[in-house]
Amino acid sequence: MSPFRCIPARHLWIVVLLSTGSLFAADRPYQYFRAGSPNDVQTKTSPGFALMGGGDDLDAAFKYMCDHSGGGDFLVLRASGDDNYNPYIQGLCKLNSVGTLILTSPEAAHDPFVADAIRHAEAIFIAGGDQAHYINWWMDTPVQQGLNEAIERGVPLGGTSAGLAVQGEFVYSAQGDALDDKDLSSPLTLANPFHPRVTIVRNFLTSQGLRP
Repeated sequence: MSPFRCIPARHLWIVVLLSTGSLFAADRPYQYFRAGSPNDVQTKTSPGFALMGGGDDLDAAFKYMCDHSGGGDFLVLRASGDDNYNPYIQGLCKLNSVGTLILTSPEAAHDPFVADAIRHAEAIFIAGGDQAHYINWWMDTPVQQGLNEAIERGVPLGGTSAGLAVQGEFVYSAQGDALDDKDLSSPLTLANPFHPRVTIVRNFLTSQGLRP
């Protein structure tokens, strides 16, 4: 029996579209999930940062970003995970759309679609995870360039945990963690700040857009 036999004809196009999307997903170096309007909108944004140290997500911080976005397109960037921020943010704010881009390689960070999505975002949030992935995969790519350009044009930027860690002038990049899976301790770093595990990167992101 055909898998479509019991499906009303008016719903067949939905099934076809979903099937087609899954077929072409493997051809893309990134994953992209969008909720809300499929069309871009331009709104007046206000610069600002929502910096979260990790743990539970803070509703007030996301509402702050939404307010500063002018109700535009909210973009979540991450190197692992899924699109669970989309319904969460949608439930807090009235926005044109909420999208999640999952970028797991330098190839993904160089894809023209990714740069375009960042360019058209009115708010950008970097999720938690492993900051080494953000540095290894996104630094010196259009993602880094796009984020800094967004800051310069007054787009609010947020981040939690690893997404916060990459926003300082000096970033503990955790790139040396591949050498050892044990936690990097204060006694080790204080005894030898040049230990191979102590990796520091400077100016992944800048805040030039907020300077007077």
